[in-house]
Amino acid sequence: MNLKRTLSLLLCLAFALGMFATCGAAEPEATDNPYAMTIVTDDTLSQAEDTSGIRGGTNQNDAVLLPLNTKLYGTATANGLWYAFRTRQEEGVTYKITTINKSVYPNSVFMSLIDELGKSVGDYKNYATNILADRFTTAGSSGRAITATFDNLTPDTVYYIKIWTDGPDDTIVYRLNITPVGVTAEGRGTADSMLDARGTNAALEGIIAPGTNMDDAGYLPLNSKLSGTVSSEQGLWFAFKTNTIAGPYSITTVNMTADAEPVYMGLVNRYGVSVGDYKNYATNILADRFTTATNDGTAITASFDELNPETTYYIRITSDAAKADYTLTINAPEEPATPAPATVEPLIFETPFELNETRVMFVGDEATFIDEAAAREACAPVADVILAHPDHQVLLVGTTASNGSDEYCLDLSSRRAAAVKDLLVNAYGVPEDQLLTVGLGYKLDPFARANDLDANGKLIESEACKNRRVIVLDAEDPIAQEILASNG
Repeated sequence: MNLKRTLSLLLCLAFALGMFATCGAAEPEATDNPYAMTIVTDDTLSQAEDTSGIRGGTNQNDAVLLPLNTKLYGTATANGLWYAFRTRQEEGVTYKITTINKSVYPNSVFMSLIDELGKSVGDYKNYATNILADRFTTAGSSGRAITATFDNLTPDTVYYIKIWTDGPDDTIVYRLNITPVGVTAEGRGTADSMLDARGTNAALEGIIAPGTNMDDAGYLPLNSKLSGTVSSEQGLWFAFKTNTIAGPYSITTVNMTADAEPVYMGLVNRYGVSVGDYKNYATNILADRFTTATNDGTAITASFDELNPETTYYIRITSDAAKADYTLTINAPEEPATPAPATVEPLIFETPFELNETRVMFVGDEATFIDEAAAREACAPVADVILAHPDHQVLLVGTTASNGSDEYCLDLSSRRAAAVKDLLVNAYGVPEDQLLTVGLGYKLDPFARANDLDANGKLIESEACKNRRVIVLDAEDPIAQEILASNG
């Protein structure tokens, strides 16, 4: 079997995240988006969008091997594209394959899973109603994630995914995730989005634009009343992240347009699965809607006791009206007050931020970017944060895949950290003395790593590329202090 062992990544990262300072309420700037949601109060979150592209093979032999636990983007074709992934070595791992159709066209994205012999895997009728026998997911134009679950896959085995559309041309853009459930990597955690990395410091004021799909959802603040407009033309997607308290949470909406059709809302998790028993919240409610805000102006509230802490959930807002104005409030429990000492400034990165293979890809065994323009674009939000905090030093930590001598990998990872530093300095004017670098190779890497060696000690390229990375930390972070102390 002539399986491509290396990723054919066409990186075109559109990582849009602005830096905003918290201040008093101000008039929002004008926007061309008629469905943009405006903020009534301040203290808000912004969206971190991660976009890249991977082009598949035209047949099973030329399938492109995909990494696990990574957002993958592509464009579906009528003829179909082929991808593959290798399961982990552990027994009993459940795999979830999640698809989001990012296009607003009525065409769907279809996917099927087969083994090396071309035999379909799984009982697809379990995953969607009236699904065709050769398809495990059908992602429509609503923007909602569709997930198929497989718990019978053989460990350390390659499986193949075919992706296609009935559309007339190559215009159906999708996102794909292959997630091994319940597998926790050892080591300290990192963030793969600027939203999670900056945490409560990621303040936004003015306008939050909704997305047409879950992947592009605009992040909403907790405990703030927001106003927006929806129409029958397209459903709107927003997201919010719960705090450290498990519950209860509630979502309140008011339809402010008299004589307009109702405003509907539904809540789903990252896999597109509805959250809550919607029939408890309104009479004759549709299965994918948790509230129906009618035109009598009465607030409608749905309560959720089962939301997990520090988890992102997604809200879809729809209406049959030509135009309906509404307000939305996500009511969250208050967290215990744990103020930092007055003499200690908050970290500009609450969680270490990982510039990994979805953003800044390095050539194997080199400190050279595969696509320097894409790397420069990926580092833009990092530079914005650093430049906005000139009194904070930042540590760049380089790591490598799990092959090569200790001395070689330490040197290589140091050069990779230095490459990111040079990019930040030369492309964005970040002061050189504000950046510290260190290389940890792989044996000294304290962060969660991909398992990139098989049972025979051979490098698994699809996993190795995840470990060729540079991690960004506030130099005052206790993790950074430990690294600097041990490498002083």
